[in-house]
Amino acid sequence: MASVALDYRRFRPTGTGLLTFSRPEHAAVAHKTLNGSVAGGKRVKTRLLSHLPERPRMRGQKGMLEAAQRGAISGDGPSGGITGSGRNVVLYGLPGKLHAGVLLDNLRGFKLAGAEFGKEVVVKLDSDRLASTSRFLVRASSTSEAYRLVRKYHMQMWRPDMFGDKCTMRAFVVW
Repeated sequence: MASVALDYRRFRPTGTGLLTFSRPEHAAVAHKTLNGSVAGGKRVKTRLLSHLPERPRMRGQKGMLEAAQRGAISGDGPSGGITGSGRNVVLYGLPGKLHAGVLLDNLRGFKLAGAEFGKEVVVKLDSDRLASTSRFLVRASSTSEAYRLVRKYHMQMWRPDMFGDKCTMRAFVVW
């Protein structure tokens, strides 16, 4: 097998995935074996694709930041259309006017990808300034660090001293 990617719509899992294989005959065997089997209590339905959906190029951290600012990071497709599966975390439910720098200050204890080189590692996904909540994409240095971030922030209140119980954060790792 060459790779595995979950399919997302606005960074929410759709319940489907994409398996790629290095050789077509491996794909045919997997299709025959997996189709109709049961995984996680659900029946697996498979189909063969002759071509892969095209992934947009991210062009590094600077390119990711520019893409987010112009709304190009939608979170759709395999792995949400971004690279670095397992190291990306989406935080949402934060105040709408929150800036990436403020969130980055709160993530100081985590090892984030590129932080040692002064690169952007926190990107605000929603460009709508009137939204009551906001979403951020955070790039961790490793999968274990991404899951540590999720364990710390998922279902926690954001600054309860200022916002009370109005801003419950949610966090998940994008695969």
